[in-house]
Amino acid sequence: MRRSIRIIVLLVLFSMQNQFVNGQISLTGTDYSQNFDGLASTGSTNDLSTLPTGWSFSEAGSNSNTSYAAGSGSDNAGNTYSFGTASASSDRAIGSLASNSVQTTISASFTNNTGATMTYFTITYVGEQYRFGGRSLASADKLQFSYKIGAGSWIAYTKLDFISPYAPNSSSAVGSMDGNSVSYKFYIDRMISGISIPDGTTFY
Repeated sequence: MRRSIRIIVLLVLFSMQNQFVNGQISLTGTDYSQNFDGLASTGSTNDLSTLPTGWSFSEAGSNSNTSYAAGSGSDNAGNTYSFGTASASSDRAIGSLASNSVQTTISASFTNNTGATMTYFTITYVGEQYRFGGRSLASADKLQFSYKIGAGSWIAYTKLDFISPYAPNSSSAVGSMDGNSVSYKFYIDRMISGISIPDGTTFY
């Protein structure tokens, strides 16, 4: 029997390009979902071990570390963040703000425990934008998606890339945004097919 799985996540965005230290998510035949509402809503040095099982992040750059901060988009420092708003502090989203000193990769690790080979899976997510940093009007902020099966190579899948929904103009102010607003979020639902993930195999 061949199995398919739907993976549902609510987040700013993830780019799956590193190895993991926080276990794996076991897929047994039912859909998996994660809303990240268990992330810290306060503090600036929350350890990555407090992320949900199977999720992790890595930072590169001179200010890289293994902690994340809670924020609303008002901070301009490059970091990994648990984003939310003051009016809905328990509604969290994992994300990052890139800078010259910190660049974040957010990752998830899954193991096929369905008892059959998976030949496709579907990923659904809501990307939320919490800050406008004053980028060029001619270019959009973009986060890239890749996946990897077992010890294979990373495969870029641009149909799951997140492109910032906010379209600035010459008078747009730099600062925080309400990522829960429909104006600043983007819904993506895509199937990755033509693959083979044997039972017991981990993929990222």
